[in-house]
Amino acid sequence: MARANMYLSNVKLKNYGPLGEVNLELKNESEDNPKPIVLIGQNGSGKTLFLSNILHALIEIKRKKYNTLLEVSENNYYRVGSLNYVKAGALTAYNRIEFTDNASFTEVMTKNYEKFKESFSAEEFPGVHIEDQKLRESGFFGSAIAPQENIFEKGVYLFFPVERYYTPTWINKSNENLSYASDEHGFVGRSSSNMVKYNVLTSIEEWLLDVIIDKELYERKSFVPDANGRYQITYSGPNSNIQGTINSFLTILYKHKGYDSARIAVTERTGLYRQIKILGSRDGKEYEIMPIMTNMSSGEAMVLGMMASILREADRVGVGNFHIKDIKGIVLIDEIDAHMHSDFVQEALPELIHFFSGIQFIISSHSPFFLLGMKEQFEDNCSFIELPFGENVDNLINFKEIRNCFEVVNRTYTDFIEEYETVVDEMRRLKRPLIITEGKTDWKHLKHALEIFHSKKLFKSIDVRFLEYESDMGADKLDSLISKLAMINQTAPIIGVFDNDCKVGKKYTEPKSLGNNVYACSITDTQGYGEEISIELLYSRDDLTKKWPDRRRLFLTDEFSERSHQLKADTSIVSQNKTIADAIKRGIVKVVDSEVYNDKEKELAVSKEEFAKQIYEGKQPYKNIKVDGFRKIFETIEGILNKQSVD
Repeated sequence: MARANMYLSNVKLKNYGPLGEVNLELKNESEDNPKPIVLIGQNGSGKTLFLSNILHALIEIKRKKYNTLLEVSENNYYRVGSLNYVKAGALTAYNRIEFTDNASFTEVMTKNYEKFKESFSAEEFPGVHIEDQKLRESGFFGSAIAPQENIFEKGVYLFFPVERYYTPTWINKSNENLSYASDEHGFVGRSSSNMVKYNVLTSIEEWLLDVIIDKELYERKSFVPDANGRYQITYSGPNSNIQGTINSFLTILYKHKGYDSARIAVTERTGLYRQIKILGSRDGKEYEIMPIMTNMSSGEAMVLGMMASILREADRVGVGNFHIKDIKGIVLIDEIDAHMHSDFVQEALPELIHFFSGIQFIISSHSPFFLLGMKEQFEDNCSFIELPFGENVDNLINFKEIRNCFEVVNRTYTDFIEEYETVVDEMRRLKRPLIITEGKTDWKHLKHALEIFHSKKLFKSIDVRFLEYESDMGADKLDSLISKLAMINQTAPIIGVFDNDCKVGKKYTEPKSLGNNVYACSITDTQGYGEEISIELLYSRDDLTKKWPDRRRLFLTDEFSERSHQLKADTSIVSQNKTIADAIKRGIVKVVDSEVYNDKEKELAVSKEEFAKQIYEGKQPYKNIKVDGFRKIFETIEGILNKQSVD
């Protein structure tokens, strides 16, 4: 059965926010296979605003077909019209969105109607009725033309906003009560579907359970013998196709984790409910990847939720026998790469988008990896539009974000090679074990503490060298460095010592052998500060907060009040350091080494570098500082060197 299609065909924007003058004419090689459109540009270039204009146009066209919409309440608009969106220095903002099937939406906002009328040209502003009463009185004009058929009951039209901690200014807040509304019961003149999708995974799981049940009840066809003579049940029908498509999605998602295939299944009943779980096959054996679907990582959940939502909407409008090629429509996705790893963005996402050949995807992205993946997947059959000027980017290497990425990768690689060669030179020069720390001050604390222990005849078996450096390393770089060093045999042990205040360090709370005489471990709390600590927190609170002769010192986040960030012991002292709010929110203690001021605006904090240098050189007020808190990390190092307690 032929489907009614409506795709974006032309966009004309003038003086609309950051969008100066955009004229896009979108051409597709096939009427049934539209090119995906990827919006690129720096922050503030208007990508989200561009998508909101298209969504607003779709909603206003949809309004022509229904008396009641789930996207908006009563006669409200989804997006707020404001003269603030007229570009600075301009008089009028113009927005015209054209679709196939003669559908369109036209919008004008002008600060001065009379001046706009004087210079008005119907050729320059098609679709605008210059004598419109609302335009004359308020400076606002909007007009939608809908296609003859109700494409919203025949195709898929969805918008997936990026998860945010703020509400964009263009959203009409009086509609917020409908943001999460759903209505499965359609009535005459009332739409039963909301194009704007939030929290998709929860509703998707309920729908998938229905799909599986319907398949078992209505689509079981026959029993067919397999190669071993055992009979297999066969199924045929739309629900079988839906489940098969979902399984194809999951296979794409999890093949990058080493699985040959993946599928959904129903859990055993817990209490009154059943849930969806995910199983994966590898080397002929099936494993449970996720005991429940909601345990998926945020990136995986977001992608599966979006793709499954497309299937669900196609199921709602009744797409034939549910073949993927029959699904038509427009899907808008803002910042598709949010919360996803680079390999997933570059490989899995483009492959999933390619699945839906009849969907016109209009997507914004910040990720160079996604752009390169789309280029590889679609070659010339994908449009890359750089905003704010709406230019087609034929050569992605000319896009600034791509160039920046290459520069960063090249610089990082160069830095890594230099650090690697430094370590190799050090290893050639000596045969003693080498300790490498993640911070440029960490080795000073460890070396000083070990010297104190040696003077007390403790840890005499630990005869090591420290990689002494003054540049920044960081946990990620150290992790990468020791992983590379573990690829070749080392004549003497190399031990990477991490703080445990980040994800990398936490995985080495228990010491671990990386192979080839390379090991990793992290410090752990010995002073009662809590689980996540940096190396400074191996000192006692009294020693850590000792005042220098000039009255400066290190501070701790729990010394400050939550709201005002005043020092609890002296409210005339205030800090502007953002570390305080983050630490209080997470219930941890961190060091504050900057932006602490008295009522005369004098800086009272000592930097971590100054703190480490003073300790390392044995100067006051730390000449007799206690290093008992370092005992545990040296016990760990001693165990590694004795080949004990290492995974």
